[in-house]
Amino acid sequence: MVGFGDALQSATSQFQQFLTLGGKPSNRMATRMVRDCVPQMSFKRQKGSYGKICIIGGSFEYTGAPYFSAISAMKTGADWAPIVCHPTAAPVIKSYSPELTVYPSLEDGFFQSKIDTLLRHIDVAILGPGLGRDPSTGRLATIFLEKARERQLPVVIDADGLHFFSENLQLLQGYTRLILTPNETEFGQLYEKVIGKSLEQSDVEETTLHLAQKLDYVTIVRKGTQDVISDGRTVIQCDLLNSPRRCAGQGDLLTGAVATFLHWTYDRFSKQENTTLASDSYSAPVLAAFAACCLIRQCNKLAFQKCSRSTTTANMVGEIQAAFHSLFE
Repeated sequence: MVGFGDALQSATSQFQQFLTLGGKPSNRMATRMVRDCVPQMSFKRQKGSYGKICIIGGSFEYTGAPYFSAISAMKTGADWAPIVCHPTAAPVIKSYSPELTVYPSLEDGFFQSKIDTLLRHIDVAILGPGLGRDPSTGRLATIFLEKARERQLPVVIDADGLHFFSENLQLLQGYTRLILTPNETEFGQLYEKVIGKSLEQSDVEETTLHLAQKLDYVTIVRKGTQDVISDGRTVIQCDLLNSPRRCAGQGDLLTGAVATFLHWTYDRFSKQENTTLASDSYSAPVLAAFAACCLIRQCNKLAFQKCSRSTTTANMVGEIQAAFHSLFE
């Protein structure tokens, strides 16, 4: 059994090798910028100052996805990650961890009356993990996104959220505080909806950039063998080596990490006069996405070293601290 110290030393060594040997100059610059955005731990900071991330998701069929998204946000460093789910999912999600705040409010009437209050108390929202495809749930998600956009709240959309909003593209168009995290299949479907033709085998950076531009500079994280990230202005790839094991729920870990980093990067950019950040290089959403992709890939690799083909997303959760320390501290 590999101890924490051994795992941390191995992870640090591997990442330093990535930076010095295989890491692209753009990746090295992005990593330095991310490190500048990670808030220092301080006795003077209050609970909540490191991030309040809300997950809108969870249904009768899908209870694991919102849990993984929330626990990833908190393990990455956010203080609070409440889950707003369908009432049928709440008891199950609550049973996963005593650290979770779960609101069984995702139903007509009640949820709509609580949206404004909820939005006042969170920094970033995640729409989609385990949401399901019930049309009434889609309507509530649409109302939430409309109100979030009015407030210019940063939002991450994944999974069933991508399904709903690919039919309602005007809500996505030009929302520059939005991050979409499609896998290859979801990217192809979204590309066809927006561009009007099927995705062909072509340059992944070019097509990702093109789609982001057509959505008026929404940030896209195209998950794959290499994760490709673009806001329509710049493109960066995260090709940090992970493992051949792709776990169910791994994408949910990514959304939680993206949301936490998104709060930090926006917070740091707002205080840019006191930093060395070059905001004309990478936007806050691009940096957040890059950081999260690196983190989850490293978690996957560390978990695989211990568990091999038996690796699950729960194993990856246990590696977030070591992976984060090796990458960003």
